[in-house]
Amino acid sequence: MPGFEHGFISKGLIEKYAPAADYSIFISGPSVMYQFVMKEVAQLHLAPGWVRHELNGNTAAPDQFVGYSAAAKGKTFSMTVITRDQSTTIPAAANESLLIALERAGIIAPSMCRSGICSACRSQVLDGHTFTPAEFDHRRAADRGFGYVNPCVAYPTSDLTLQVPVHDYANQFG
Repeated sequence: MPGFEHGFISKGLIEKYAPAADYSIFISGPSVMYQFVMKEVAQLHLAPGWVRHELNGNTAAPDQFVGYSAAAKGKTFSMTVITRDQSTTIPAAANESLLIALERAGIIAPSMCRSGICSACRSQVLDGHTFTPAEFDHRRAADRGFGYVNPCVAYPTSDLTLQVPVHDYANQFG
């Protein structure tokens, strides 16, 4: 159709419509599109805060991302969840985020954006390993160093122990 762009969203296409001053990009679409577009956006050298994603939740295919452990694919791991002085062990499928595993088990964990940006779900891995796709890893360097993950975009790759903070939402926004 005349008047509409066709094809992939490339670096060149973004530059064609970008203003001369600072600008932000909002990406909305399926996971496979994110994988392509984020490579194009990386070439623009925008600050991380200027690139936003749709709140699309669980990617359901973490094994499609670079760096995923092939040994974890298709497995279900044991996740021990510590909240305050309570400990519960639940199953955590490798293809579902830690947050989804928590919710399936009826464990109320803090969450907001479900895309790794806000860090409201920030929790600490005390033992074990997880995978976070680079495209969704918005943690601070210190958080990475001290074993913190955003469970909404982190996937189990081994049995693990996760310390989840408890928030009092009733009083937080009152």
